Amino acid sequence: MENYFLLPNLLYDAERIELENYVKTFPDWSFYGYGRFRIFIGFPTRESIIPVASKFKNPKTLFKKIEINMVKANGIVAPHTDCDRFATLNIPIMGDFENSTLDFYTHNTDGEVSPGLDGNQGALYKPKHYIEEELIEQVSYTVPVCFDTQTVHGVTNCTKQDRYILALSFREEFTYAKLKEMYEYGDLLV
Repeated sequence: MENYFLLPNLLYDAERIELENYVKTFPDWSFYGYGRFRIFIGFPTRESIIPVASKFKNPKTLFKKIEINMVKANGIVAPHTDCDRFATLNIPIMGDFENSTLDFYTHNTDGEVSPGLDGNQGALYKPKHYIEEELIEQVSYTVPVCFDTQTVHGVTNCTKQDRYILALSFREEFTYAKLKEMYEYGDLLV
């Protein structure tokens, strides 16, 4: 089953430079996970995302939230599914994307509810993590990638560089299949 598609037509070189400068000085990271198995979350300014969002047709109706994610050098995001989004678009900002991967796993178990943001058990966001799933595919990408966040996925960044992405989360009605169709028919990007 196909879990992702690449968007090589989404060009953002000038915007990437601005985002690189932003993430280098961003001071207020939150995170999910523990130790080496953490993903850091930051929130970009409106000014930093408008140039990227404007590359999409009707961005105000498409996106639920936009955030920056960081996986530290030699970091791993454990297998998980998301509960507050069904499809996302990851745009590489900075890091060794040729040697780090978006990972997809089997989905054979029910998983366990993960601790919330910063380990807070009372957080509303309750993603599930998986311990017994098997790795089935690793995807290196240097262009934006859209994928189904209901498939069990994670990240492996066994490089010497921190890895930053801009994560654009789509509203619930924009399923992975619908987004892929929109992209293929020219209805997603301006």
